[in-house]
Amino acid sequence: MTYCVLFALTGDWSSEKKFPVYFTGETVHMEASVDHYRPSLRLYVGSCVATLTPDVNSHPRYPFIDHRGCFVDSLLSGSRSRFLPRVQDQLLHIQLQPFLFHEDHRHNMYITCYLEASVVSEEEPENRACSFIIFSSRWRSVDGDDDACESCSSTAEYGHKRAQRSQRGHAHETTVGPIVFLPDFHLENINNWRQTEDTKEVILLISNTKANLYLERTF
Repeated sequence: MTYCVLFALTGDWSSEKKFPVYFTGETVHMEASVDHYRPSLRLYVGSCVATLTPDVNSHPRYPFIDHRGCFVDSLLSGSRSRFLPRVQDQLLHIQLQPFLFHEDHRHNMYITCYLEASVVSEEEPENRACSFIIFSSRWRSVDGDDDACESCSSTAEYGHKRAQRSQRGHAHETTVGPIVFLPDFHLENINNWRQTEDTKEVILLISNTKANLYLERTF
């Protein structure tokens, strides 16, 4: 059986990020991929929702990819969020700008994505991977078929609609987290950073103020 997987990666995309802690001025790198190579498959991310608990239906929640592959967060002014150009059919790189929920001081985020790998010759027309490019004021597809993105502009005006399970292909809903998002600080104010392997504790000393962030890891 073919499975689709999602990981938070280091800044150079070379390995899984062991302690996924980000300031809002940084960038989250995520990789969606098929667990083993099959040359006939192409991977898509139908939707991604950020929540403060592992329950994808909990509130508050923010669907930053929606409507069968529209990266709606890329519509925001100054956003760096987007799909990166596809280099393999069975892999997608997702670049997300961290954010915080209004008036909620929790920082542990869980990201649940609906991933679908479909046979290239049997692709459904709704499958797409589209980002809004600010300087050209239009939606662009990572696969070069920008026409597939046309409806992203209209659907972005409506409420969140989770991607429906396809009758074809290989589809999975997968969650990565917790990922910690923190308010932006000047990096020169970080006096020390140490990682304790045994407790999975990340300690940040910011302007001599100690913040203990306990990351629950799932293996």
